[in-house]
Amino acid sequence: MYKIRLATRSKSKAKIGPFPKEDYIVGQRYQVWYEVENIGKTSFPGGVLRVQISWPNGQIVGQSFVIKPLAPAELHRTKIRVTDALARGFALFFALPIVANDKKKVEVYSSPGKPLRPPHPKADIYHIHSIYAKPKEEITGYWAMWISAFSLLLFVIINLIQFFTWLAQFAD
Repeated sequence: MYKIRLATRSKSKAKIGPFPKEDYIVGQRYQVWYEVENIGKTSFPGGVLRVQISWPNGQIVGQSFVIKPLAPAELHRTKIRVTDALARGFALFFALPIVANDKKKVEVYSSPGKPLRPPHPKADIYHIHSIYAKPKEEITGYWAMWISAFSLLLFVIINLIQFFTWLAQFAD
């Protein structure tokens, strides 16, 4: 049996106007890649990693990656894939069992080193990552709220200055 550590990395490529955003925004691109490390004592002959990204609206994105043969403690980083955030809410990343080239069983571990277990004994799929995608309006609405709050504060300060200036003319 082979022991493989699987880590998922993702990065938003979203922009609002000319400004890049770290948030995942519906309809905009993001990158995803996977790190596969042989944490066993024997060489891994290579294989295939299959991932499904499930969106709240029912859409599923399937990805497949070839894993090169790995010596013990060797790390392989898959190619970066660019895809779109398809719906508002959490996208759940699921790994299907890794298939070794020699068809031997592969035990998959998370980054902290714990074995990944399926959510149900009959399930053969592992949750490995999640991202939260927001609609653009949620982000622009957030900034509009802060601009409005700042404008209100500025309005209050200006009116207080005018009020105290008016009040000061009676102090003489």
